[in-house]
Amino acid sequence: MADSAPIPLTHFSMRELHHACVQGRGNPVVATQAYWQRTTMLDPQLHASITVAAETVLTQAQASAERLTRGQAQRRLDGIPLALKNNMDLAGLRQIFSPVQAGLCSSR
Repeated sequence: MADSAPIPLTHFSMRELHHACVQGRGNPVVATQAYWQRTTMLDPQLHASITVAAETVLTQAQASAERLTRGQAQRRLDGIPLALKNNMDLAGLRQIFSPVQAGLCSSR
């Protein structure tokens, strides 16, 4: 008999996760928590995360869940947890630029 365990949300594509959330089979808060657990588990070996704004992303996920419940998704990625490289300028978060990136940014 085949294993019928549910597929973890962290294995969904962005499209699959969006459709699950829009159809009420998924939830942005649950998805965000799943990714947070995965990050917490893997980052000690990978050292990929410099800043994780857990409180902010959970607040944003809750707001997204409420919009999706009302059928008022703002964008196609509404409800999808994302991780961005720290070379993106994000208000209130620490960025680390290499000398090359700093030169590119100052020349624009």
